[in-house]
Amino acid sequence: MRLGLIGAAFAFVFAAGCVSTRREAHTGGFALSKEERRLAQSLGHYAQALVCEREEGPFSARAFEHYSAAAKSDPSRLDISQKAALMGLGHQRPDVSLEILLNAARHNPRSVQPWMDLGAVYLAVTNDHKALAAYRQVIRLDRNIPHAYVSLGRIGFRLNRDREAVRWLREGFRRCKDTSPLAAYCFGQGREFLALEQPTRAISCFQILAETQHDNAAHFHNLIGEIYSEMNNKKRAARHFLMATKQSPPLADSFIRLALLYMQDDPQKTADIILRADKIIPNHPTMLFVLGAAYSRMKRYKDAIVVFERVESIVGSTPGGKLSQAFYLHYGGACERHGELERAEKIFEQCLALYPDAHEVLNYLAYMWAEAGVNLDKALSYVTRALEKEPENGAYVDTLGWILFKQSKYQQALPLLEKAYELADHDAVIADHIGDTHLKLGNLEKAVEFWKKSIEADPDNVAVSRKLSEAGVDVKRLLKNIGRKDKKKQTPPKTE
Repeated sequence: MRLGLIGAAFAFVFAAGCVSTRREAHTGGFALSKEERRLAQSLGHYAQALVCEREEGPFSARAFEHYSAAAKSDPSRLDISQKAALMGLGHQRPDVSLEILLNAARHNPRSVQPWMDLGAVYLAVTNDHKALAAYRQVIRLDRNIPHAYVSLGRIGFRLNRDREAVRWLREGFRRCKDTSPLAAYCFGQGREFLALEQPTRAISCFQILAETQHDNAAHFHNLIGEIYSEMNNKKRAARHFLMATKQSPPLADSFIRLALLYMQDDPQKTADIILRADKIIPNHPTMLFVLGAAYSRMKRYKDAIVVFERVESIVGSTPGGKLSQAFYLHYGGACERHGELERAEKIFEQCLALYPDAHEVLNYLAYMWAEAGVNLDKALSYVTRALEKEPENGAYVDTLGWILFKQSKYQQALPLLEKAYELADHDAVIADHIGDTHLKLGNLEKAVEFWKKSIEADPDNVAVSRKLSEAGVDVKRLLKNIGRKDKKKQTPPKTE
């Protein structure tokens, strides 16, 4: 067998010799083409780079040199160009990275990858304008690259070209099949703008999400409404809260926030919104609480009590249900103003059993007793606890002073009431209390002075008008003078 193999080998050599003699006149047939030489050089540098990485680590300077040489030898190999460009950034040589990637882009005119990488390198060296150009080229080559649109949006916002940023992001949502990177970016950028106290820019991001994320559109409209509310833009806040209520399913919170926008100036509209909402989302306790508060504001205390009873029943039948301090405060307040004092007292005491530090309830109950002239010692204890929580609350200081007044401690009451008057921004009720205290101290002139201040702040107070009349003041004339002053304040000055 061995002799046979040797014979075969000789035969092969002989045959090869014969062939070589026939090809001597055509030695050019074995020469490598230009492309083949580049490939060979590239592979050689690539292999050497791998050796350097293995021996010297992934940040080897020699590996970087060989990767760069490999990329320059054969720019068509995108994987090598990408590796060399990445190492160039690591070695603080962005100029090399850019050169490699631009060369790769020229040799791969239909590929988006080198342009994506170029955009990233330009961003790294804060050349935003060239980064924009790179990502625009990506979009020209392939409109279904969500990260390119994200980058365009990010750069647009960074350059304060917000309209352009929004336009690119919206186009990305239209063009791309997978829009999750766009949605994640818009949400994160919106939150960042809020943290930077740039609400208008945050809205532009959340508006895109409200238009494109149909399953969560209600939440984004609600969020935009909240931001506009914080900006005191009631009209736009109302529009977005209303849009949130029209989504499927609607948000109860949006009905509530929409209704609360009108509580101060138009409580009837608040009530109308909640009554409409109750048909769509029935028996929602927070919505009903807002309805009860609206009725109280309209002085429809009986209607308010009926609604609060309904809330109490709903929450009471819910496992683990617990009513808030605010609920007890409004419920008890409606009962007190409807003349059901014992019921109000019971409701307030229920609240304090659950929330012993509910200072608003402590003060309300203490003042209610002071007005009635009952339980004054307990009232003093309660308002003292309230003042421990808020010592500079003008209403609480007034309650303390008024309890002392009811205990006939006029000298002690007066400085407290005067302090409360300043803390509460010259409140009409406190001015009345100061007037009453001066009267008890035998100073009619001072009493009249403060009753006048009270009637100026609240011209409809019949009780104070009566006190002034009994003190010999022409109340009709006084009210006319007050009306003239108010009219003068409301008339804008003439301009030349």
